Amino acid sequence: MSTKIYYAYKFNGKVQELVPEFRKLREELLKDLPTIKIPKKCSGNKHRQLIRYAKDDEFDIVTYFHKKDIYIQLFCGYGMMDRAVKFLGKKITDFHYQDQVDSENTEKEDAERKVIWEEIFIDYLSPAKVGLSYKVIEHYDILKY
Repeated sequence: MSTKIYYAYKFNGKVQELVPEFRKLREELLKDLPTIKIPKKCSGNKHRQLIRYAKDDEFDIVTYFHKKDIYIQLFCGYGMMDRAVKFLGKKITDFHYQDQVDSENTEKEDAERKVIWEEIFIDYLSPAKVGLSYKVIEHYDILKY
């Protein structure tokens, strides 16, 4: 079984900078976030379908702490991903990990990252069980009643 930790970054700041940075990112993304207008007489299956559609565009950031370092992982669509990475800029450094032959990292980098991610995740595979989640965009930001 291969292990892949995608869209993971080392946060190059202090703990107290996390939430303010995430709030600024949220404000930036909300500027031109496409919205879905819910018709006044929308209910049942149609309403559930629109909610499911909007949930596809939700955006979460999970924060992990390892020794004195902070790591974040982004969970969102590619369009928002690119914008988020660009917005966060120098505040983050790529820290993805994959234990495959075609890794872009050196063997030393992969070995270091493997140890860190294994220590973070211990026996869990779910980010929600080992990290703190921040909801950047939720479906209520997309749906307009």
